[in-house]
Amino acid sequence: MEYGPLAPVPRYRQMTAILRERIGAGELEADRSIPSEARIQQKFGVARETARKAVALLREEGSVSPCSALAPTSANAERANL
Repeated sequence: MEYGPLAPVPRYRQMTAILRERIGAGELEADRSIPSEARIQQKFGVARETARKAVALLREEGSVSPCSALAPTSANAERANL
């Protein structure tokens, strides 16, 4: 999925899908930190709250584990059902 700020899908859901794809493809390794909310905010040009929602959604679905508030880690692809 590519990010499209004018797409009908909410921005945080687009970012969640992109990060989920990167985890599933092994670009973001299991048990390693994912990009910080600040980095996601910068990369996609969105508000901090939008980046926060994307990370929270990944956490809710089990794609990331909350190791710390600043740097959640990607879950094992099998454990996340990816």
